Amino acid sequence: MKRKQQELFSVDDMYGCIGIKDELYAVAVAAYLWAIWLISELDDERYCKVKKECDSVKIGGEEYFIPSIPGRMNIYKLNALRDCLNIREYAMIGEKYVHHDPEAYCRPHISDINAFKKARNAFRKYHSKEF
Repeated sequence: MKRKQQELFSVDDMYGCIGIKDELYAVAVAAYLWAIWLISELDDERYCKVKKECDSVKIGGEEYFIPSIPGRMNIYKLNALRDCLNIREYAMIGEKYVHHDPEAYCRPHISDINAFKKARNAFRKYHSKEF
């Protein structure tokens, strides 16, 4: 997986580029932007590996590490990554299975829907040609 830069936007960039005024909200949006960008670069094999590793991470520390992803992440990035992995899994499975086993194949949960929507819109605006 090639990397053009470590982050699409830093938290400081959020204030000017994305127009966010609240620091915690900027952190959440930056985490979703990072996760959306990361997931868009994964092929199916790497996606499955990252998903498996991410599902095995136990919550409880300040920093988290997933072997397939360079560097450490905070809880915002971990939650955003999990949300985006689940969205991709849901898209791969398709809605046809939802009606057969609603507990196993429920729609993916988004931890912070407003931050996700803001990140998705920013990703589309600033990186639609690249991805």
